[in-house]
Amino acid sequence: LTQEVTLEAGESYRLGLFSKYSTITSGNLVFILKGSYLLNEEEVTFEVKKDTLSGTASSWSSCITSTVSIPSEALNINAIIELNVKGTEEEIVYLDEVTILSENRTIRSNLIKNAYFDFVENNKPKDWTLVNTGLLDVVEDEAIFNNQITLGKKYMKFENGDVIKINE
Repeated sequence: LTQEVTLEAGESYRLGLFSKYSTITSGNLVFILKGSYLLNEEEVTFEVKKDTLSGTASSWSSCITSTVSIPSEALNINAIIELNVKGTEEEIVYLDEVTILSENRTIRSNLIKNAYFDFVENNKPKDWTLVNTGLLDVVEDEAIFNNQITLGKKYMKFENGDVIKINE
């Protein structure tokens, strides 16, 4: 899954999400905030990522990247988030409540559209770009299983060994 996001100069950001999965014997979940900006007429790239998905996470757990800071003099800021579920075999991975928060603001608002996967078109999350997803990779309602920690009423489910490749 990918989504372009708008970041502002002079701010610091972290990307986070909640995940839940059965025992994982192979594969991983990687979530990334990356992009570029101009500083003194030179392009600067940035990337913060978190690799997670090993063992068992039978309850919802929070995962957060390190912080990326955009200088106040930065221009032409471009950013994208990527949620990659790679190489899982017969395991099911659930994702919810994807957030990019500014560290510098007193009122924190999520910069990601449809971060809780509540808006759906054809069982796929609206405002997200899906690449190499399978038929079983869908948004499900919380009634299917108890999703008490996260804020949305739905979550994204990746199932049956589908490999998702994004910008590789």
